[in-house]
Parts: sequence; structure tokens; C-alpha cells
Amino acid sequence: MSFDETPLEVNGINNNPLESMIPTHGVVPDVERHHQRPRVERKSKFHHLWILLLLSFPMSSLAYMIFVPNFLYNVPNHRCKLANESNTNESFTNNSVMWNQTVQMDPQCQRLANTTKNPIGSVETEGCLDGWQYSKDMGVTVVTEFDLVCDDAWKRPTIQCIFMIGLMIGSLLGGTLSDRFGRRVVLLSSFLGGGLLLLILSFSHNYWCFVAVIFFLGAIHILTYSSIFIMAQESVPEHQRALAALGINFSFGIGFLYVPLAGYFIKDWRWLLRIVSIARCAYFPLLALLLKESPMWLDQTRRKSQVVSSDRKQLNKKLSEAEVEDITALKMLKTSLLCSNSVLRNRLLMACFLWNVTFLCFYTLSLNSANLGGNIYINCVFGALVDMASYLCMFLLLRKTGRRNSLSLCIFISGAFCLLTPPLRPLNETVGVAASMIGRFFVTTSMSIAILFTGEMFPTLLRNTSVGIASMSARIGSALSPYLIFSGEMIDLAIPFYVMGILAIIGSFFTLILPETSNAPLPDTLKDALALNKYRLDIIRRRKSWFAKT
Repeated sequence: MSFDETPLEVNGINNNPLESMIPTHGVVPDVERHHQRPRVERKSKFHHLWILLLLSFPMSSLAYMIFVPNFLYNVPNHRCKLANESNTNESFTNNSVMWNQTVQMDPQCQRLANTTKNPIGSVETEGCLDGWQYSKDMGVTVVTEFDLVCDDAWKRPTIQCIFMIGLMIGSLLGGTLSDRFGRRVVLLSSFLGGGLLLLILSFSHNYWCFVAVIFFLGAIHILTYSSIFIMAQESVPEHQRALAALGINFSFGIGFLYVPLAGYFIKDWRWLLRIVSIARCAYFPLLALLLKESPMWLDQTRRKSQVVSSDRKQLNKKLSEAEVEDITALKMLKTSLLCSNSVLRNRLLMACFLWNVTFLCFYTLSLNSANLGGNIYINCVFGALVDMASYLCMFLLLRKTGRRNSLSLCIFISGAFCLLTPPLRPLNETVGVAASMIGRFFVTTSMSIAILFTGEMFPTLLRNTSVGIASMSARIGSALSPYLIFSGEMIDLAIPFYVMGILAIIGSFFTLILPETSNAPLPDTLKDALALNKYRLDIIRRRKSWFAKT
């Protein structure tokens, strides 16, 4: 009998005859397994706090890289440069006023052609053959250095899209690498590698070199993020997982606060990258010295390596070689179970959709600070404070209403305010911006809950893989977000808000299908993960039972 021929489940119930013959995990009986699980809880509260503090700076540095594009890719006021014109800010202001008063055209992408030979009353225009003159208020950005305006304006959202594609590739590989080699190894290597890539990126001499490096930076970035989050989740007891998520997310919000501070004092995009690169490389020795491997990962890896010998011993060597191979394959929880098991597959598909919706909304609202009007630095500070407040809201909601209901409620409210923003903005710009910020508040809360929720629905040896797959799929929404913003700038500012609102409301209803995981132990095995179905809504369980009978 081969593993592929063994019926794993019917209607979410495990029917493999071999599994009923052996203890869970194929290593230790349930009594021993439940005795080992509280091992994390025996650590002191100081130990748990120390882990979170140690992971706080790596998480902050990741947030910095997510939000610094508000300044890296900022498009300052600009116009066509005149022949033999100086690059002073005064020259930019005086000539732009003169051009707007003289002719009716777009001085950002057009200029008069050979004006001394044109007859009176005729106007001929041409492109910016001598380049562009930029306002110096924002300093030197990637846009001003590589002239990503007018016909090349499409290159600006493409940079962010390439970064998101890098995140997608990293998500595909990161979960498997972390499950195989450990959270600590992947975290340390990706943290240092990301710091070095940032330094290389700061020396990019043209657009295509910049894009190539940003792709690899995105792949490294998500490896660090997923390892940090999973390590924090697995290093604390189950009743403190929401608190651990709050601490990690607050570190993310603090990293956002670094962005306007750095952008205010540093007016060169190269040094905006170098400063965080230097900080990461300096922090690496401390992180490598003090950070220990996740105890849950170590425990599960030890059990997996002992599966054959333990099964033989506990079954008094009554099984044949073929049966032992079947048990081994079943118990090692291969990634293929995420596709072959209908319960895990449906959960993963739903998680992927929810991650796509929340990440699309989050990045669209977060990277749109420059288009909200007012001071970009103040907008970024308010955005960071809104995000941090949303993390606190997440913590309180999770304690009162659980994961599923909190996620559904927050996504719905976010979608509603996104739909309200376009009609409110013409009436009062401040009210429109406030509605947008409220939508951002709840979508940030939703994203944080979705990340935590996903990891709690899958067994230990598939947990980081499932989070990695969901994160990978979310990069589709993330990659579309800069183009969604771009479509709003080119066509109608209302387009992004209507798209986000509709998708968010649909996602809020789909969330109700998932099981509640609040205060439930993290599932160790496939059996534990399937048992979570008893925490689904009663109406969902009754409907499933009715279909099974018919």
C-alpha cells in the first residue's frame, strides 16, 4: 500500500487506517505530547518580553523599507528645462510662473519649440529635450535622478511592482526554507543579506540596475518578515499570542515613524537607504549572539527525525517496511497535504483571498500619502499613528471577539469607509481625508489579524509554509496597488477607493466560513488542525452536515 493510495480524509475526517494504529506524530503518545506542549509556558514573562524586544528592530527596519517609497519615489513639482538654464530653485519658480501665464500647455512635459522663429500668434510645442527642472524642496529622489516623469512615468509604479514580485518569490521559498532549516538561520541570513543589498541599491547608477536590485531586496525582505512573525508566535504561550502580535506590530509602526523623520533631515535618496543598511549591519552581531531557535520548531524537528525508529518501537516492530514508509510519509506532513486535504486546502484558499484584499487596500492607502494633500511629513506621521492605534485595536478586539469575527468586522468597516471617501471628498476635503484614514485604520487592523489568524489554522510543520503561500499570493494585490494608485492619478481619484471598498466587503462575508482559533492551542498535527472545524459557525456546520446526508 503506497502513501498516494491511502485515503487521507473524507469530508474533513481522517480515515487513514495506519494513522489510527500509531500515536500522534508517530513518536510519542498524546499524554507525552500534551506534557511537552506547555514547555513554552514555563519560560518567565521576562524571557518572552526579551524575545519581542530583540525582534523589534529587525521588524522596524522592514517597516522603514515598506514606507520609505513615499520619499524615494516622490514626484516634486517639475517642468521642462530650458537651454542653458541653471538648476536653482529660484529659476524653477520664476520660469514656471512665466510659462503658465504665457501659453496654455503642460509645462511639465512640453515646452515651446524654437520660440524665436515662430510667427506671432502661433505656438509649437516639443518634448523636454534638455531634461527637466525639479523643485528642490524634496531634495534628490529616485524620480529626479532617473527622470521618471512624463513618458517614463510608468516606470515609477513598476519599481514598486517589481519589489512586490520579489516579495512573492520570497514568500514561495521562505516558508519552506524556514520550516526546513529553522526560523533563526533564515532570519539571521536574510536580515544581514537585506542590509547588504540596501547598501548595493544605494549605489545604483541607472534605473534598470535599481530595479534588478530591488527585486532581490523584496525576496530577502519577506524571508525576514515571516521568520520574525512565526518566531514571535511560537516563543510565547497560546494565551499571549495576541500580545506578542501586538508587540511585533508596534515595532512595525515605530519603523513607519522613522520614515518622515529620516525624510525630513536627509534629502538624498541614496543616504535614506544607506542609513538603514548601516544600522542593520551594526545590529546583526547582537542579534546573532542573543537570538535562540524557536523551541516549538526544535521539538517538532526532533520528533520528525525520530519517526521511523519510534514507530517501530511502539508497535513492537509488527509493521512491514512498506507500512513504516506510509507512516513516515503521513507523519512528516508534506506540503502536498495543503492541496490534497480539502479542509486545509479550503482554508488556504480563503486565507490567500483575504491576504490579497487586505494587502491591496493597505498598500494603496499607505503609499498614497503624497496625494492626500497637505504636508507629506505630517501625513506620514498621522499614518504611522493610525497604524499603531490599529494594532492596539486589534489586541483589544481579539481579546473580546476572537479572530474570525474581528477580522470580518474590520474588513467590512474598512470597505464601507473606502466607498464613502469619493463622495465625501468633494464636499469637504478634510472629511474625505478623515474617511480615508478610518478606512486605513481598519484595514491595518484586518491585515494584522489575518496574519495571526492564518498561522493558527495549520499544523506546526506546515505553519510557516502556509503563511508563506498566503503571503506570496498577497503580492498579487500588493503588486497591483501602485498601478491602482497610478490609475487614480491618470483617470479618476475615486477608482482606487471603489475597487478597495467592493473587495473588502466581499472578503468580510467570506471570513465567516473560517473556524475560530482564539485561545485554542496551536495545532501540532494534521489531526489537531482538522479538529478546529468544531469552532466554525453553527450555521456553517449545519449546512455541511445537511449536504453530507443528501
